[in-house]
Amino acid sequence: MNQSNIAKVTHKSKSLVSGVIAGKIESPEKDTIFALLNFENKTLPEMLQDELFLEMCDVCVAKARNVKVREYAVLMKHVAIRVYKKNGK
Repeated sequence: MNQSNIAKVTHKSKSLVSGVIAGKIESPEKDTIFALLNFENKTLPEMLQDELFLEMCDVCVAKARNVKVREYAVLMKHVAIRVYKKNGK
């Protein structure tokens, strides 16, 4: 993501985002900004094949209070398993 998109997502100014990236400004959103900046380094199939993603889906299924959240977690886990099998891992 570029700096203007990160600013829109985090609801912060572009100058704050660029200052945090340059290391001139300390902000509580620093981790979020850098995670969004590095988001393009991982593609969606890589994220779906990650063991942590499958574990996150299991936690959502087990502990979600909302039925819709559980349904989406189950669907996402099935998608992740299909991508995992498709890529031969």
